[in-house]
Amino acid sequence: MRLYIDKANLISFLDSRRDVEYIDIYADCERMIRRQLAVQYNFPKDQCNDGGKLQAWFLNATNGCGYNESSDIFANTEDSIYPPRPLKGTFYNQASQEQISSVYLVNEQVNAIKQSHTVLIGGVGEEITILKRLFCGTDYDYHVCYDIRNLDCFSGWQKLDDDGHVLPCTDIIITDRYLFKESDDIIQANLNTILRLFGQKKGAKINLVVVTKGEVDIVWQKRRQELSRAMKYNKYSSVNITFVLSHECPHDRLIITNYRMFRSGDSFNYYDSKGNLKTKGDALDVDSMAKSSSYRYAVQRINNVQAIVDKLKSLNRNDLIIGDKISSWIKF
Repeated sequence: MRLYIDKANLISFLDSRRDVEYIDIYADCERMIRRQLAVQYNFPKDQCNDGGKLQAWFLNATNGCGYNESSDIFANTEDSIYPPRPLKGTFYNQASQEQISSVYLVNEQVNAIKQSHTVLIGGVGEEITILKRLFCGTDYDYHVCYDIRNLDCFSGWQKLDDDGHVLPCTDIIITDRYLFKESDDIIQANLNTILRLFGQKKGAKINLVVVTKGEVDIVWQKRRQELSRAMKYNKYSSVNITFVLSHECPHDRLIITNYRMFRSGDSFNYYDSKGNLKTKGDALDVDSMAKSSSYRYAVQRINNVQAIVDKLKSLNRNDLIIGDKISSWIKF
């Protein structure tokens, strides 16, 4: 995962180490920047030689992910600053696959972008607040395993939002070959409920791609309408929904979002219509994309979905790609 950070934000972040409120989380965030994130500094390299805190930061950064002797981690020209300035509220519409899952700490007014619930972004003074959301919990942890049979551990899908896993999101990819083999009320209790957590954020604009097994049938239009109703929470939100039907759907059950990945064993259909646990599985794993290995794994899974789409197109089976065919990650 990439972090784009302006000079004023880096200075603000370094100053926060002296804040008693942030003394522990600062160390965790610094370690994340150095060891996990690929960093682009939105200022020229020659501005690091200030003889002070910036120079000290880079002198000590040679062992991390974010720094090497190459100058391409610095924005040495105005054109190489990202996001482009002046900052537009919809800059993410033209973002690459990598950029759409990046974190942005910029010396700009970002309230409107925050309210769109699309990307993780913060202004000067918000560096710790934004970075700590990448952790799964209050400690330096990029993973949590929920025992779904223990109600004290996992009381239902709302737990994902309560624990901070429903982060800003432009795209969701779901792979589950038997996701729609259940009755409508079970789909409502599970898939629709999960997606509603993301859609309920004011202004959310989400591209959903679901890869599953199935045949061409008019029922998919009905399912699109039901999912759209679940996700389109208010007049400010929007959703694009695409089903990819393939017998090559991966066995692993995954939900990939911009900043989190959710992994299940046998199904995401955990509950019946009364909320009783029906799955034979025991665990739900949640991974932060800030962990470099998890990010690479998710990117490969996205590439696998692209390969499935490409094969269907090569076989002239566009009829098995149903819906809006809009995604920041998949080219239809």
